[in-house]
Amino acid sequence: MAAQQSEPVIYGDFAYASNFTLLNPHFIYNAENIQGKLQEKLQPVQGAWLDTDRICMEGTRVGIIKEISDWINSSDPDASRAYFLCGEAGTGKSTISHTIGKIFHQHLGAFFGFSRTFARERTPSNALRTIAYDLSIRFSDIEQGLLKALQDNPHILGSVNLRDLWNVLIVGPAKMLKNPFTPVVIIIDALDECGSQEKDGPRDKLLALLINNTNELPRNFHVLVTTRLESDVIVHLESSSEPHVQYMSKISNTNEDIFKYVCHQMMNGSKRGMLKEDQCKILAERAEGFFQWAYTVCKSLHGQGKAGMSVNKRFQRFITLGPADQKDLQALDRLYMSILNDVFDPEDEEAMNSYRQVVSQLLAAFQPLSQTVLKRLQLAGDVEEDDESNVEYVLPFLGSLLTGVDGLDAPVKPVHASVRDFLLDSNRSKQFVVDLKEGHTTLAKGTLNIMVEDLHFNMCDLENSYILNSEVKDLHKKILKGLSMEILYACCFWDLHLEKLEQKDWCLPILQKFFYNYSLFWIETLSLTRNMHVASRAATIIRKITGNAKVCNYMSFYSS
Repeated sequence: MAAQQSEPVIYGDFAYASNFTLLNPHFIYNAENIQGKLQEKLQPVQGAWLDTDRICMEGTRVGIIKEISDWINSSDPDASRAYFLCGEAGTGKSTISHTIGKIFHQHLGAFFGFSRTFARERTPSNALRTIAYDLSIRFSDIEQGLLKALQDNPHILGSVNLRDLWNVLIVGPAKMLKNPFTPVVIIIDALDECGSQEKDGPRDKLLALLINNTNELPRNFHVLVTTRLESDVIVHLESSSEPHVQYMSKISNTNEDIFKYVCHQMMNGSKRGMLKEDQCKILAERAEGFFQWAYTVCKSLHGQGKAGMSVNKRFQRFITLGPADQKDLQALDRLYMSILNDVFDPEDEEAMNSYRQVVSQLLAAFQPLSQTVLKRLQLAGDVEEDDESNVEYVLPFLGSLLTGVDGLDAPVKPVHASVRDFLLDSNRSKQFVVDLKEGHTTLAKGTLNIMVEDLHFNMCDLENSYILNSEVKDLHKKILKGLSMEILYACCFWDLHLEKLEQKDWCLPILQKFFYNYSLFWIETLSLTRNMHVASRAATIIRKITGNAKVCNYMSFYSS
């Protein structure tokens, strides 16, 4: 199981770490070089890349890692270009994919992780554009081939035809690679989170491409895909003999690997030593192949439990909640429900209201936000309430289900996609169900109010207004100094939160104030952070809400 570390927070094309350090050097670009031109044209999704902290613990998953490594290193010309790793939620597929990505980092052409949390931008078509861009960064031959492909097919960037995007942006440039022997690895993680199951929809077409068309790539290309075994995935895999398929339920030594992980977490180190070896063995056996279940139990045993209950008593209770087999998906639900009942009293109306408000805000956010930013947005969104946020009274108690809760400035998000699925489904989470509308309301009000409060002339204290952004010395440092994480989030996502609301009459006065007094400063912020596409998107959304063509034409003019 991977150690769950905090990730960078991505605002369009600009990345912050929790220590406010600009990350990926690709964010700083020269529009005149090839990479800059390709980035400008393809607009790759940021934040979906490999996370080297999410890897298997040393000494675990040895068999499946060797099997995938042998497949990548194979010189067999008839070997499939695609390898599908399939299994239920919580069985460790993503951790394996990140481990392979780290092992083959020198040969990693692209890594794209889908996520339901960020489904709006991590679409199948955006995934193909991002994979093409990442391949071009890694291989100069592909870079030249991709640039030529875009010159020969200028209209391809406006296409939503996945087959055309696949052929023009990926297959064609891949064939330009001069070294046909060095392995090139492409990893696509959590394919099942790329959209809804819809016949002939984007997800359906991407599935078909990856299953039936990867052999169009040169023989040294290898595409590793992880996915849950949902009905559409099963239908596609059963109808084709092209990809190599491995099922998590058939991987050997899974229980032994979980036992090693549990012993490492619960028997070693000054903060551990909570369980004996025989208890660790029982816990591993009860996990029934669900690494996520074992991980969550260990996290919970280390964290705050119900008052008056010892670790051993909590351990005994968790054991009764273990899965019956690897298809018992309700086991995670039972575990999550037990943890929530430990932390919150469903009969305490005030505590439950705080829980729902904070968690709905967390899950409604379009990027992971820190407790500091969530608190500022909540206070700005509840201007008529007391000047006190309940963020700090909710999130620190949910460390078993969320990452990033131990610090104020680390991005907070669910430890696993199954947590989000559980919390949003009333049939599963019952009294702990979360309504995203409440979170979108808080964030819509908060982002608008923060922009009105914080936006001003010359946000980043530039010395000269007559040169291009690309010519400004140390621009990224000026951005880090001048733009807080909350103002960046507000500028990039206020319109999307507004779009989610059914009742929008309240926003008309503040929208008018924003457009007539602060919108130029908003445009300046978008320009500096290379997020000008937000202006045209916001214009479309606001026209639907207000019917005000004048305002929308004004926004569209500046965005162009």
